[in-house]
Amino acid sequence: MQTDSPPLPCNAEIFLVHRKPMLLIDTLDSCDAGLSTATVRPLRESPCFSDETEITTECFLELIAQTMAAAQGYTQRGYGSWHHEGYAG
Repeated sequence: MQTDSPPLPCNAEIFLVHRKPMLLIDTLDSCDAGLSTATVRPLRESPCFSDETEITTECFLELIAQTMAAAQGYTQRGYGSWHHEGYAG
């Protein structure tokens, strides 16, 4: 991999078109073949909570989607093919 990607962990906003309150992940922490991790610090007023303690199913799926999109952006940027237009494939 080239060195165009910043060191991890890094701000996920670099790789995603989402912004608060719809940007749900804070940092991309690791990005390896087959496994990527992110840190999430959801705000209580975000649309993620169904009550005081549970994250909705839809939000959980969106967390996965944003983590994968950030990881894809990180990988593409490392190979010099990154475009800040979102991940569509």
